[in-house]
Amino acid sequence: MRRLLLALLLVGCTGTGQLPPSGGDDDDDTPEPTPDPCLAIAPLPVQWTHQDGFTGSEDFALDGQGRMVSVDGGGNLVAIDMEGTLSVLIPGLGEVAGIDFLPDGDIAWNDVASGALLRANIATGSERMLLAGLEYPNGLDVDAEGFLYVAEQSGGRVRRVDSETGEFEVLAEGLYAPNGVSFGPDFSTLYVNSFGGGVVWAIDRDADGGFGEVREFATMPGAAPPDPEAACAGAVPGDACMDPWTWALGACVDQGGGSLSCVMSRDVAACDGLDVGAPCTTTLGDDPLQSLCAPNPDGGLFCPRAAAENLEACEDLPQDAACEVGGEEAVCAFSFEGAMVCWPWDEDGSVYVDACIDHEPEDSCVVADPAYPSIGTCIDGSDWGWSGLVCLGESSIPGNGSALDGLNVDVCGNVYLTEYIAGIVWRIGPAGGEPELVAQLDASWIPNMHFGHGVGGWQENVLYVSDRDTAGVYALELGVPGHGEITGRAR
Repeated sequence: MRRLLLALLLVGCTGTGQLPPSGGDDDDDTPEPTPDPCLAIAPLPVQWTHQDGFTGSEDFALDGQGRMVSVDGGGNLVAIDMEGTLSVLIPGLGEVAGIDFLPDGDIAWNDVASGALLRANIATGSERMLLAGLEYPNGLDVDAEGFLYVAEQSGGRVRRVDSETGEFEVLAEGLYAPNGVSFGPDFSTLYVNSFGGGVVWAIDRDADGGFGEVREFATMPGAAPPDPEAACAGAVPGDACMDPWTWALGACVDQGGGSLSCVMSRDVAACDGLDVGAPCTTTLGDDPLQSLCAPNPDGGLFCPRAAAENLEACEDLPQDAACEVGGEEAVCAFSFEGAMVCWPWDEDGSVYVDACIDHEPEDSCVVADPAYPSIGTCIDGSDWGWSGLVCLGESSIPGNGSALDGLNVDVCGNVYLTEYIAGIVWRIGPAGGEPELVAQLDASWIPNMHFGHGVGGWQENVLYVSDRDTAGVYALELGVPGHGEITGRAR
């Protein structure tokens, strides 16, 4: 019965069924063809609106009652409708990346902090782990049979996981930072994008349900996988560099073979013999920085490249908790080094502009961001909405197509991508090729997106994009529905 209902649901979502006869000539029983929904696709770029009042969650799912289901700042699984009514479904879910409904109405999610894939029954609140030992599990999708597909950004692989037993098979490995995952129409092709490499891969499914080899579906113009050695060209060991994996401050290290590579390097020596919370002094660029010793994820302690006041403001507070530093309201967030810091949201990018005050074009510069300090070059910022010079590293220039985050597919097979920092939504046609600009949104963190399902005001021909900057959602009027993803209607 469950599969029958799901089959009927997917026919309705994808428009592959047919309309009944129109009741004309009794001798003519040929049904009228279903109108092609792809003919109604909106021209690009599309119109969009924004609505506040949701959560700053990495991902969300839509349930059968017309509510957005996501995780709030306290790690609770909540449901919020279009009117802003909030219900707590399961408290204390944790730090969540991908989240999705299963065909039976259970919810599944990636726990980033523990590296695990879990599922829960919303009605009873009972949870169970399906798979542990994942390396930064991020993207998540589910097929019509209830199998889960998880992208491990740090592990470079994509797994297919049985949502009942937790048994898995690796569909792809050796990928550069796989992030977003989504099926296309009829669940026949799984798409995966790269966070930093600007690549979209496709894994095709055969008639028997098996998966073929990974193929390159599209590459964003101007994007290329980061090169740690290029970041240290002309440097000596210990020089600061732009870590191409984290886009934050790194150090040039000889990893053998005579060449230097830029890697994220924590200042362990500054906390030698000290305790957690003890004052320490590290460097940010060429300048000393007063900080506090914090636990090193690799063991021992290290001196974070964040000011002591930013660390003190989040002492004993969870991620996404409200904090205050320098009289500014902010939020607690993990830094690139793994320390919890009070991170003032820099809406106008002033920290990148300030880094080039009293500098000349092409001067090197240091961005003193408490969570993501970086080095770069002072360049003209007018192309990205800044006046004057702005401090950017080559891999972090907005709009170069490298940092692909969210991914979804419409009923026509068009692939949609969100780009981190740039706030851009791209579209690539069913055959691949050059990307088109769908919308330029006024946010830098738009990690995931889902088509509406026609319940509770979530329109079927609209793509909804999460906005982590303001805990809102963008609605992009595309004129076509999604490919038929599972939305929790079964409940």
